[in-house]
Amino acid sequence: MPLLKGAVTYARFAATSHKEPVKDPRRSLANALRKAAFEPLDQTGEQDRAAGWVELEDHDATELAPSRFLYGSYLLATWRVDSIRVPAALVRSEIDAWARQFEERAGHPPKRSDKAEQKELVLKKLRRRAFVTTQTFDVSWNQDTNAVQIWAASKKIVEEIQIAIEEAFDVSLQPTSPGARVEASEIDPESVRPTPALFGEDVALEVK
Repeated sequence: MPLLKGAVTYARFAATSHKEPVKDPRRSLANALRKAAFEPLDQTGEQDRAAGWVELEDHDATELAPSRFLYGSYLLATWRVDSIRVPAALVRSEIDAWARQFEERAGHPPKRSDKAEQKELVLKKLRRRAFVTTQTFDVSWNQDTNAVQIWAASKKIVEEIQIAIEEAFDVSLQPTSPGARVEASEIDPESVRPTPALFGEDVALEVK
């Protein structure tokens, strides 16, 4: 949770709205967050991943009242991702044990369709015993300057949160890192590459 503790790694964006100003922006922001609020995984179901918004200071809270995510001019919220992963080796071990018992009873190995059906049953059984892994990624959005920071190192997660923000709030997010600015401009990338002096190459030549 980098906004309160942990490593400081984030992606920077500028938000551009595509809708007219609303009479009650606090309620509008709350409604947008709640549309994609986090919903816990059902370990008896088929989904193995769930993602959505929770409160910054309570990752189990999804009420998302304005008083819980607005801090001065900042919107501060957390994107929570829960995952269930059943080890493939454990599934294979269960299927192999079942197949041996099947062959002993029936006198022949199970058909492929029988194995597929049994695999589904094994997965459902193991899901109930599997631990849910939770990851959280904080987001800060200055409502005055429209500067957005997504506190995550994974490009895949950053893109997922970017899409979630754009869809929920009807905005476009443009990267504002130095590299992104160069790409968006007419500046020749070669002109902003590090010089040999930056790495001490000129010093190395003098020593030689």
